[in-house]
Amino acid sequence: MNDGDVLEIIRAAMAGSMKAGLVDGGSLPYDGIQAVRIGDWRIRVHLDAGSLDYIDGATAPDGRTWGYREVGGILRGMNAGERRAVQAWLDGVVPV
Repeated sequence: MNDGDVLEIIRAAMAGSMKAGLVDGGSLPYDGIQAVRIGDWRIRVHLDAGSLDYIDGATAPDGRTWGYREVGGILRGMNAGERRAVQAWLDGVVPV
């Protein structure tokens, strides 16, 4: 797994082809890590001052996990518009 794989999962959720929801209910934290379930995947995002800061990690349906070192650079590869689109999508994700 690499940055591109996780990005494709996020893009699939944004397009509506994979169902997404916040894990453990509630709403997005102002600061801290929030797990988001996308299909059978779990993606951990870090928010800073209410804004998406970085991808903290991912867990595949088969239990394989990746940390920040493997997937944390995803957002650096996005242009500003794409990053805003991910933030807007994330703001609309509701608890599962």
